[in-house]
Amino acid sequence: MKHASNLCRWLQLKSITFGLGVFNFALVWTLDARMDGIAALVDPWYHPWTYFNEPTRLLLASSLLLVDRIWSYLAAIGISGYIVVRFVYLFAVWEGTWFQEWEYLRTYEPYFVGSYESQVLLALMVLLIGLHDLARTLLLGRHEIAGG
Repeated sequence: MKHASNLCRWLQLKSITFGLGVFNFALVWTLDARMDGIAALVDPWYHPWTYFNEPTRLLLASSLLLVDRIWSYLAAIGISGYIVVRFVYLFAVWEGTWFQEWEYLRTYEPYFVGSYESQVLLALMVLLIGLHDLARTLLLGRHEIAGG
């Protein structure tokens, strides 16, 4: 059983998610800096750069998971849930099909990292981890009302 505890110590999902959030933020920032003014239709983080786009929201949400408080879990769930719900809404109002989306991705976005869909996948990861940790905290009775 000693191997299992060592594995759990190295496999910390909140820390991995935070690392992915930092990597995602830096990647999209550099992609935007190298861009020559060609903007995508849906991707909201391309030109002009704002600090309220998906990579910034995901960085904030993944860092809130590390705070390990009920209010931070709720904030991370709210931020990441907004990104997932917005994606579902955009896909619902779109006239295409999943097959057309897959063909578009294979043709024009050969790299998944940095695409809008990768932002949604990271948001879904933050959402699930936040929901799991919030439920675990509430069910085990380890919650504190105060944030300290």
